[in-house]
Amino acid sequence: MAEGVGSQFSTGMVLALGAVFCTVAGYFAVQPMMVSARAGQFPLSFGQLHAVSAAFYLVKVALVAALAWRAAGGTAVRRRSSS
Repeated sequence: MAEGVGSQFSTGMVLALGAVFCTVAGYFAVQPMMVSARAGQFPLSFGQLHAVSAAFYLVKVALVAALAWRAAGGTAVRRRSSS
């Protein structure tokens, strides 16, 4: 790696990719399983899969909130002290 060049795989990128992963996993993996569970053709119940879907959503919200916080430059206290 060239000197002075940082990694392309930054914390912000990890947060964004994590949020995208949660969205894709929920849409393409969990939702089809929920349809099967509602029809009684899946080993897990609809309620259990709904809990998995809610967990993916909560993780996604936390990742996006952390990304927004980092993009805003941290806390308001830090901005006031640098002035």
